[in-house]
Amino acid sequence: MRRVLIALIAVVLGLAACTGEGEIADFGPGVPDDEQPELPADGGLDVNEVAAPGEAPPADAQLEQVDWSEAAAWIRRENEAGRPVVINFFASFCEPCKRELPLLLDTAAAETDVAFLGVHTMEQRELGVQMVDEYDIAFPTFHDPSGDVVFEVGGRGLPHTVAFDTDGRLVSRVFGELTATNLDQLLSEVR
Repeated sequence: MRRVLIALIAVVLGLAACTGEGEIADFGPGVPDDEQPELPADGGLDVNEVAAPGEAPPADAQLEQVDWSEAAAWIRRENEAGRPVVINFFASFCEPCKRELPLLLDTAAAETDVAFLGVHTMEQRELGVQMVDEYDIAFPTFHDPSGDVVFEVGGRGLPHTVAFDTDGRLVSRVFGELTATNLDQLLSEVR
């Protein structure tokens, strides 16, 4: 069942490419937020409850392919160092993802007490490599071709940004394009 849901989300996200400013590709056309299907993260998410893989991806990973258990292990390692984690999900077909990157990169450079992670999702790795190079993404990035990671955090479209506190709990999210205001709110909630 889980694989079917992941596949469904991947298809919907792939078909409903990001459009105008501040808009996201919703889970389904015309489905209000309060009628969205419930996803696992909607009931709360704690990375400490995720079975650990053999080894966490490198702290400075660049488009290393991961699944949810590996991403959770990476978050736990940052938490052990006393840092909350902000994860931004992106894809090359998503124009709002591209527009928010300069703000995200500037904030990541200034907020050294917070770990930032990019997750290139549901596309070929080569498209992620091009995007990382074009935008000079300096923070670590993962490649999530199946959409496993975005599914587990309750993603319903792109762009999507989530924040985990230092206890490994998902405490905040932004559906849609980041602005200075909603990114500041997300950071204040994660600290």
